[in-house]
Amino acid sequence: QGGSKNIFTGKYKAAEKYFPKTYFSPKKLGDTYIAKPIWGRQGQGCFIVRDGKNTTQSRYQHEYYVNQAKVYQELLTIPKIPVEGKPLNWVYESWVYKVGRKFVPGRTGLRGCNSEITDDFCYFMPIGV
Repeated sequence: QGGSKNIFTGKYKAAEKYFPKTYFSPKKLGDTYIAKPIWGRQGQGCFIVRDGKNTTQSRYQHEYYVNQAKVYQELLTIPKIPVEGKPLNWVYESWVYKVGRKFVPGRTGLRGCNSEITDDFCYFMPIGV
């Protein structure tokens, strides 16, 4: 598919409305973006680039995730929402499972964390199955 085309096109075009611009290359995003392993888990292997400099890495840099192909997304400003007096970044999380040759949606929820990249130290609030 190449790296310069937003992956949410064609039959996935409706997702453009709800998801950040996502590419297989950071070129179209300029010098500020977040990089995520294609098969990521709880922020492992993620990093944030601002003004061309790697400014933030996840706590976990396991080689399985670090060495994977990445997707690159526009870096969105996420408002902190306090829970029990702790200001947290909240992101939607969706799990997909591979069952045989099919990919099956698993669960959806919100993950709240005080770091910019979510990890095992975040709160999880399920919102659907």
